[in-house]
Amino acid sequence: MYKHILFATDLTSQSLEVAKKAQQMAIEANAQFSIIYVIEPPSTLPGGEAIYSKALQQSREYAQKALPVYAEKLSIAESQAHIGVGKPKDAIADAVKQLDADLLVMASHGSGGPAHAMGSTTSATLHTASCDILVINMRNSSAIKLQDNKIF
Repeated sequence: MYKHILFATDLTSQSLEVAKKAQQMAIEANAQFSIIYVIEPPSTLPGGEAIYSKALQQSREYAQKALPVYAEKLSIAESQAHIGVGKPKDAIADAVKQLDADLLVMASHGSGGPAHAMGSTTSATLHTASCDILVINMRNSSAIKLQDNKIF
């Protein structure tokens, strides 16, 4: 059925539980499995270009350290873990095309009440990705929260 399943992660402990579900789907479908984490550059920062560049570099450094740890928790190769930069909806849609993914799995925080049941990134991605999308509700997740809600 599906040949390549891509999971978009925010690197939280809760999303790891959802990633494991997506990974299990890939195993059962005999499909490739990849993950993507997107760095969203700040739109504007007081202090100009130097502050912007420093913030972006810090985000890249965090991702380069945290994503391999996340991949290790899933027992996948680092080559299956991707970092995108830009607006999440666009970077995820680009990754879907570049990786030839035919199923995108996303977790929904659903913390904005009924009007925002999916969350803004998930909702926006529904309109940009060129493949099937499966949204898994994290509100019922039993994952253990880490102190700052990050894996790394």
